[in-house]
Amino acid sequence: MDMAINAAAFLKDSAAVGPGRRDAVWVQGCSILCPGCANVAFLPHVPRRSLSVRQLLAHFRSRGGRINGISVLGGEPTEQVEAVTALLEGVQDLGFSTVVFTGRVYENLLEDPDHAIHRLLAATDLLIDGPFVLGEYDPSLRWRGSRNQRLIYLTHRLRGCDPGCDSPSAEVVLGDRQTIVNGTVPRLVEGFLTQANLDRASKILMEWRPDEEQGPAPGLATTIQRLGLSDE
Repeated sequence: MDMAINAAAFLKDSAAVGPGRRDAVWVQGCSILCPGCANVAFLPHVPRRSLSVRQLLAHFRSRGGRINGISVLGGEPTEQVEAVTALLEGVQDLGFSTVVFTGRVYENLLEDPDHAIHRLLAATDLLIDGPFVLGEYDPSLRWRGSRNQRLIYLTHRLRGCDPGCDSPSAEVVLGDRQTIVNGTVPRLVEGFLTQANLDRASKILMEWRPDEEQGPAPGLATTIQRLGLSDE
């Protein structure tokens, strides 16, 4: 049976979600709700875009020679563990490296009784773990937003990565219907340093409903504007 991922976004040729050039899938939905999350539109557990694992693998097969690997972010990938694991296993069979970003801690994943979690780890070359913590925010980090988050190499495939591994990176992708943020944007982080802004951001998400009338969930630019954090 072909499984599907409830996807928040899909991006080709990113340089900010792991070593080299990578295609990336963001899953929709996260129960961790880190204050300061750059992609708040990806947090609610609502239907977005259904991408079948078979469809994604066919796309990645056509990308051979143009990318180094695939990254899965969120949202929280472990909250769609069966479909994400099937994708990762298929991607590795195609010869690509895999990177997974999770807000959970590696040691806790190892203790999880769900066998699918252990299959996910077995199909992951590089795990970037831990919740984003505002008090640990460090803009000098590569692929991470806070110092508690770790690069955990589960295989030897990506060890040593690339010459820019220790350099920070950020990428903001502006589309017609959404904004995707890779890395941490200081302006947004500053805006979440007060409980008032946290409450206001939560209210924005709670008021949004996925229907034609309201359109897509608010992305980074919309959230910054509604919080009164823009410089305009």
